Amino acid sequence: MRTYEIALVLKDDEKVNENLEKIKKFLAENNVKILEENLWGRRELAYQIKHNKTGFYVILKAEIDPSAIESLNKNFLITDSILRHLFVRI
Repeated sequence: MRTYEIALVLKDDEKVNENLEKIKKFLAENNVKILEENLWGRRELAYQIKHNKTGFYVILKAEIDPSAIESLNKNFLITDSILRHLFVRI
């Protein structure tokens, strides 16, 4: 297990807390241990992403098995509530 920082930009709508809980549940099901959660909140985007002008920023510090990064990445790409994501090894 290695430590990663996961940066997420979520759709800023009334379901943002519900979507965040679903993402954390999905991560837990994939043996990801969340060490720290930092909610940056609603921010204006520099340019529109999927017709959205604002996004809800979340930074998670987590322990992840490196072999699971690819499957997590693929799942995040097809999740509608996630506008952008980034995994950074710490």
